[in-house]
Amino acid sequence: MNIVIGREEGTDQPRLCLIIDSGNSNGVKTAFIGAPGSVNKKVSRKHCSMEVDSSTRAILSLTDITENNFMYINGRECKSKKGIKTTDTVELGPEKYLLDMDAVLKACLGAPTVSISGLGKIYDKYQKDVMEMQVKQGKMNAFSSLPMVFSMGSGILAMAVEEARIIGVALALLFMIGFAVLRFRWATEIPKKKRALEDKFHNEYVCPSCGQFLGSVRPDELAKKTNCPYCKAKWKS
Repeated sequence: MNIVIGREEGTDQPRLCLIIDSGNSNGVKTAFIGAPGSVNKKVSRKHCSMEVDSSTRAILSLTDITENNFMYINGRECKSKKGIKTTDTVELGPEKYLLDMDAVLKACLGAPTVSISGLGKIYDKYQKDVMEMQVKQGKMNAFSSLPMVFSMGSGILAMAVEEARIIGVALALLFMIGFAVLRFRWATEIPKKKRALEDKFHNEYVCPSCGQFLGSVRPDELAKKTNCPYCKAKWKS
């Protein structure tokens, strides 16, 4: 597929214009990107040409077809380059109009189809880690009553044996101090572990196409949807 990229003709408020030649019986079609006036007039009407593999969505090459204007790739002036990625920064003209490569591919090929099968493991792992943290917190809360129980037990024992009272009180104090230190450490660590767990989930439970966080929507609920709510990429389970 060949795509000629440039400024829209016949208007004072031009958009980005794509002349798309799919190389088959569908012929040549035209598509536009952006709001009126979003493209400056330093971008030529036919500024650059892009070769795309329509089956893989790979950008095979990008070529500047103007004589007096410019094209920049990752900050460097360039006339032609092969193996362009959507993460590369492409700018057109001396005023460096930023070309949205993902938007160009979407306008020419439609939304991509991506698999969301791996999201189930990410969601289940997060839920398991959260459950383990809650169980540990519950155990810690349950242990908090032990010093009181131990102290009461030593008090009852002290009614029978005076020496036992002294030993019991000493052991109760040691137990309380040790438990206080342990609980303080846990109270300090748990917010950090919780934040790290949430950050990891936020970075991994995302649309494979656009990288947007999918929130708390369960994988089985995602499977019922056909498109990403953000980039409209088509999902397959």
